[in-house]
Amino acid sequence: MTFGRRKPASKKVRDILALGEDYDPSSRSVNTFYATIQNKMLYAMTGHTAAELIVARADITAPNMGLTSWKGARVRKSDVVIAKNYLAQPEISELNLIVTMFLDTADLRARRRQTMQLAQWENVLNNFLRSNELNVLGNADAVSHRQANRIAEARYEDFDAGRKEAERLANAEVDELDKLKRIADSVQKRNPH
Repeated sequence: MTFGRRKPASKKVRDILALGEDYDPSSRSVNTFYATIQNKMLYAMTGHTAAELIVARADITAPNMGLTSWKGARVRKSDVVIAKNYLAQPEISELNLIVTMFLDTADLRARRRQTMQLAQWENVLNNFLRSNELNVLGNADAVSHRQANRIAEARYEDFDAGRKEAERLANAEVDELDKLKRIADSVQKRNPH
């Protein structure tokens, strides 16, 4: 999620957390809090947490399983468990705008030398979201990250099997057309008129 030379949204959120006076990048609680902040921002614009978004949008009948971005030339299993891969461009733009606006709020606090504990940032974010009339995530995920991954990976297996079958049929059709062309060419050589 980047535009031009801007930092990715996830890096911007980490910058916000680093402003907390109790920030310790190696702490497990920091990673949990980071995931909570990301989920709140994602929920603000989609109405889904990351796990819920994956479950809602991982669709084996949709082109590329519903993904709008992925690494490489084709969708892989590792791509289907990343929520941002399901976001449309307008959603990415809005998410980047939310993160930028929130980072500006954090920057203003830093310039005014207002130190905060990490736990206070969640309330600041909730108030920021409310003031912008955005969805505010209340409780934890209805779907866990682990559940979402299992569901998306199982759906990927079905998607990939369907993709491989479609490729096999397409290759068989090409082989059949080549065979018919060779027969037609052979007939044409024997009977030039």
